[in-house]
Amino acid sequence: MNEVAAPAVSPGFKHLRSHRILTLDVTVHEFVHVNTGACHYHLATAHRENVFMVAFRTLPSDSTGVAHMLEHTALCGSKRYPVRDPFFWMIRRSLNTFMNAFTTSDYTAYPFASQNRKDFNNLLDVYLDAVFFSRLDPLDFAQEGHRVEFESPHDPTSALVYRGVVYNEMKGDSSSPISTLYEALKKHLYPTTTYHFNSGGDPAHIPELTYDGLLAFYQSHYHPGNAIFMTFGDIPAVELQQTFEEKVLVHFDRPGEEIAVGPEVRYTRPMRVEEPYGVDTGSDTSGQTHIVLGWLLGENTDLEMLLKCNLLSDALLDTSASPLRLALESSPLAGGVSPLSGLEETTHEMSFVCGVEGSEKVHADEIEALIIATLERVAEEGIATDKLEACLHQLELNQREIGGDGAPFGLQLMFSCISAAIHRGDPIDLLDLEPVLQKLRKKIMDPGFIKSLVQELLLDNAHRVRLTLYPDAELNQRLRQDEKEKLEALKASLDPEQTRRIIEQTDALARRQDAEEDISLLPKVGIEDVSADLDIPEGHTRAVRGGPKLTTYEAGTNGLVYHQIITRIPDLDPDSVVMLPYLTNMIGEIGSGGLGYLATQHLQHSMTGGISAFSSMRGAVDDPDQLIAYMALSSRTLVPKARDLLQILKQTLEAPDFNEASRLRDLVKQSRLRRQGNITGNAHGLAMSAASSFFRPVSLLNHQLSGLEAIARLKKLDDDLSNDEALEAFIERLSHLHQQLVVSDKQLLIVSEPSVLEPVLAGVDALWSGNKRAITGTGLSANLPASKPEQAWVTSTQVNFCASAFKTVAESHPDSAALSVLSGVLRNSYLHKVLREQGGAYGGGASHDSSNGVFRFYSYRDPNLMRTFEAFEQAVDWVIDSSITFDQVEEAILGIVSSIDAPGSPAGQARQAFHQGLFGRDAVHRRYVKQNILGVTVDDIKRVAGKYLKAPSAKAVVTNDQGARLLPGVFEVTVL
Repeated sequence: MNEVAAPAVSPGFKHLRSHRILTLDVTVHEFVHVNTGACHYHLATAHRENVFMVAFRTLPSDSTGVAHMLEHTALCGSKRYPVRDPFFWMIRRSLNTFMNAFTTSDYTAYPFASQNRKDFNNLLDVYLDAVFFSRLDPLDFAQEGHRVEFESPHDPTSALVYRGVVYNEMKGDSSSPISTLYEALKKHLYPTTTYHFNSGGDPAHIPELTYDGLLAFYQSHYHPGNAIFMTFGDIPAVELQQTFEEKVLVHFDRPGEEIAVGPEVRYTRPMRVEEPYGVDTGSDTSGQTHIVLGWLLGENTDLEMLLKCNLLSDALLDTSASPLRLALESSPLAGGVSPLSGLEETTHEMSFVCGVEGSEKVHADEIEALIIATLERVAEEGIATDKLEACLHQLELNQREIGGDGAPFGLQLMFSCISAAIHRGDPIDLLDLEPVLQKLRKKIMDPGFIKSLVQELLLDNAHRVRLTLYPDAELNQRLRQDEKEKLEALKASLDPEQTRRIIEQTDALARRQDAEEDISLLPKVGIEDVSADLDIPEGHTRAVRGGPKLTTYEAGTNGLVYHQIITRIPDLDPDSVVMLPYLTNMIGEIGSGGLGYLATQHLQHSMTGGISAFSSMRGAVDDPDQLIAYMALSSRTLVPKARDLLQILKQTLEAPDFNEASRLRDLVKQSRLRRQGNITGNAHGLAMSAASSFFRPVSLLNHQLSGLEAIARLKKLDDDLSNDEALEAFIERLSHLHQQLVVSDKQLLIVSEPSVLEPVLAGVDALWSGNKRAITGTGLSANLPASKPEQAWVTSTQVNFCASAFKTVAESHPDSAALSVLSGVLRNSYLHKVLREQGGAYGGGASHDSSNGVFRFYSYRDPNLMRTFEAFEQAVDWVIDSSITFDQVEEAILGIVSSIDAPGSPAGQARQAFHQGLFGRDAVHRRYVKQNILGVTVDDIKRVAGKYLKAPSAKAVVTNDQGARLLPGVFEVTVL
């Protein structure tokens, strides 16, 4: 143990231990509150982005979504802050770098982060009061959870309908085949514990939850003795504990009841089950079945077992060269490996899942037999030691990497260890994996080690479930009919008093939503608390002798080296343009440098953190109709393998092998299944991209290459490639595009710690000297068919995703900043209320794509269609005609600035600075943008709204077949 000196501690707390984790530059202190039993883990570090999270063990015993609904309702007002929506108000009144709440299968967490000490303390005050002293108003339960209303609110002869944010959110979630697959497998794999139930809520059962049931769950679960406090950053633990004590813990004098997940009842023989999932009526259901096997494993609080399971999962599935993934990808009975495949380690008793998507029900026995036969072969033959070493390389790389790009680094650390704390294990062990990794490095030298793991954990394990999830084109209609009949029966049972109460609740909720509130009760920061500067890393650029330009950044990467090869995309013919996403998706997944794809995958796995390729396109700073486009090949590795990384990345770019036709065919099929299965997860973004594509070339390319048009094209391509001639033609087109890119101008990027930069640069010089590429021709143009101004995209969804777009100005234009702030004003002060609170959508708002000069409105998991488009129009009238205050403008400014100032990882900030510079957004420009945003006024907001948003808009919606029939005839309808 890396023990360190005990820190200062608040009198109400007892210090249990401290542990230094050198690889993360963090010291973890563990405390317990003496009176209540509350746990506090403080991750002390020099980071000025401080993070707080309080998590409660929440173990539902049904699928009404009680824990999820409580998460929403708890944030709707509290004892000291009796305003209707303090959570969303504080998003606007703070400089947070992260604010959210999460409900998982066995805990609910409330995290936030801020770099500003005053802001952190404000948010801490509000969060603590919200979760421990929530008002839980019945009207908030009706708004956020569920309620019944008459379709015409004051007409009791009209039909009854369900409303509620969580209700519509979970309707959207249940539209995803992968979410349905996950919930169905959990239901059967965990027959008696809390994981049997849908913690988010099943729309069929959500209306069963009563307000009294919500209160009872709150009272039993939201006690400090059932809470884990986690903090990260440079604020001393004793300061934080004093706040916890003063604001919360002093009001509780004893521990609450112990809440824990018990052991699951084990099956004595494997189970085989079938479940349907909904697709649109008339859909082709062939090749849409999922077949997965799931095993129940040991407890996730046993660190050695946890890492053994991770190693086993990676060894079997991590790359296409792994035995189980290879067997499943090569099978002609399916389209690809199930995205559920792998280790689920967050549940108390872990599970291992593997299987396929894109199959048929009749193949279930054969798929199961293939999986078992593969495992038996591994149990007999084992796995080569070098492949196991590659898996440990990946575990070490992930352990050492300092994150912070997608979410605050401190929060990532918290989520990596919270499960252990929830189940009363040791979260510190999960943060410091090195001792157990050292044990595993020795154990893999024994040829029998992996064999025994496969035999004991999988082959001899009777607690196994085979789930066949098959498409049912009538299921959605049956669910709609069941809901209709349930509501009709409820309506028929109403007496006059019950009818009156429904109407009164509708009116009371509307009054509550419209009521003016004393927001001055809530703390805030203002523009005066914002730093006018920006922290932007500086790189150093030089030319490799006779080769490309090289830019280096020195950053605290904790022993990792990051490398990218950036290729300027030249002007391409339309056929080559639409091939770009296929090349970027495949180039890291096929063979290269004379090696087949299996050998290449193993090489990548052994020496790198994986290879990704992506194209990025933006409009010029002063002209959004002028395209700038690049393709990047990117990877990372540990310092000792840096020179191998350089070689592998160059080889991947310059010498990909397009000869393995069956591999390319499989990758297209896998991509189609993945893109189609994920539509509803980002359908609001896809709708915005579609609407924006009418106005700007970059938006058109995004829609065509990564948006809904790309999904439709991918579907057609996959269908066509069943023909050998079509497959050969596809490969020729792919090769032709590669030939154009490989001779285009290159740049190199290296991010590493200063002490290792010199030998890495020597490797760059050795590889790239004399590899100069001349810039040829002009840059990429969007020479593709124009989009329609009204588009409807039909898929399997129970809710809608709407978007409208308007053409605006270049990023350098003075009005660009005002348009960005306008989006925040509209979102905060109008759209949140109209779309979410009143309309029942899970989310909605506005944003300004300043890079490409497009303003967008959007809604997310929305029960409405044309009503939402009308709300977009009314929002513009509202901002022009209403008495907008500077407070509203300031709130929007704070939201934008907090996102601008949000820190990334050390390597991520360097990469961002480099790529911003590629597109003309250097440090001078980025500081100019921030200054302009800080200077926006009320008059600016009203002026740009009238100038740019009263013009005709383009519209797009992702909906279902019923929704498409409700749209005006001007919409061009495409079935995905």
